[in-house]
Amino acid sequence: MDLAIDGVVMKNKSLFARSMLLIIIPTTVISLLIMLGLQSVIKDYFREDSYKRLDNELRRFADVSDNQFNPIDKGSVKDRNILTVPIKVLPSKDINSTYVLKKSDGSYEIINREIDFLDAVIESIENSETLPLRGETVFKGETVFYAVSEYNQLISQKRLSSDDIVNAYYVSYISEKYSIELTQNVMLTFAIGLSVILLIVVTILFFVFKSIGNRLRHLENGTKQIGEGDFNTTISTTPTDEIGRLGEAMNRMGRQLALIQEEQAENFQIISHELKTPIMVMQGYMDALIHHQYPNGTAEASYDIIMKEITKLEKLTKNLILLNKSDYLARNNVKMQTLKIEEMFLTAAEMLNNKNLEIILNGEHHITGDYESWMRVIENILTNQVRYAKSRIIINLSDGIVIENDGEHIDSFVLSNIKKPFVKGEEGRSGLGLTIINNTLKLYHYDLFIENIEKGVRYMITKEPN
Repeated sequence: MDLAIDGVVMKNKSLFARSMLLIIIPTTVISLLIMLGLQSVIKDYFREDSYKRLDNELRRFADVSDNQFNPIDKGSVKDRNILTVPIKVLPSKDINSTYVLKKSDGSYEIINREIDFLDAVIESIENSETLPLRGETVFKGETVFYAVSEYNQLISQKRLSSDDIVNAYYVSYISEKYSIELTQNVMLTFAIGLSVILLIVVTILFFVFKSIGNRLRHLENGTKQIGEGDFNTTISTTPTDEIGRLGEAMNRMGRQLALIQEEQAENFQIISHELKTPIMVMQGYMDALIHHQYPNGTAEASYDIIMKEITKLEKLTKNLILLNKSDYLARNNVKMQTLKIEEMFLTAAEMLNNKNLEIILNGEHHITGDYESWMRVIENILTNQVRYAKSRIIINLSDGIVIENDGEHIDSFVLSNIKKPFVKGEEGRSGLGLTIINNTLKLYHYDLFIENIEKGVRYMITKEPN
């Protein structure tokens, strides 16, 4: 499935390109949405600010002394022919003002200044029950804000040229250009500042993602080399961040694979030798029998040697199959069940049926796992114990499994390599038994320890720490 942003298909693009697009595009969209929302807020703010300036003008006018007032009659609004030249353009920052007079016959007059939008002001006065009031109208294609308050001192002091005036109003007004200009200035400043910040952030992210991309490509190249079998490849792991730790993990994996490869090659060579020996013996005896020669004196003795080698070969093949099965179980789910290991030891001891040894079993221990694989472990351990014990085997079960025998000590070299396949002891014996035991125990998160004690050898099977 392709990921697309604004029509840009992200398939097959590098991590650097995807990261930059996934940051720049949403950030730009969000910034535009913020600017649109902010523009509305600022516009409302300066709109309210315009009304506050008009209110201040009304309060200022109320504080002006009467001696400063000198009205000039300019005619009636209803008589449009009396008006002088109307105002074409309103100053954007200045507050303008005029006086509106209401006569007893319902007509209106204005003094000091003419305004074409006075009809809207008069309508507001007529419809309003309280003063002062606010309003807005359109004049010459632009919005005009106005505020109206009463000024009946003109009537009470008889300072008007007409006696039929019943109300006097003071009107102040300002063009919306003022708030628009302020909004545009603020938005321009904000846009410039935001653009600079975005440019700085994108520049920083560019170099950051470029560096990450280069390190990931280096990691990819090293992984390819390891995948192609060059396990000695070393990946640079500085600095020690997440990518560095991943590189170090890849190096550890490479070293581990190299050890496994070396061990497999060594095991293959040993197994080949172990298989070759009985085959060569059988081949030699069969060739002698074909030519009616009897190396051991009689044909029956020669057949016995061949059968012994066949048995040895069968046992070796069986152990190889079991070793492979333990690896299979480690990689696949097996049927897990709770087992009483003391009962399994008793069963294995009865199968061995060695009358010359005393087997002592103390305590109990419960394990979880596959019965067949655990039984194989116990059989191999007891077989090994019976082979080397002189008179007694003691099995203690509690939190772990401890098995001791009173046999001879194990050579230090053999003891240090005893879990490896086909390690030969002093008597020349070798096999896969302990290797199979160790692999199976690892499957169930147990550790096997073997040590010499004062009078014999001790096997300890303990649960791995969490």
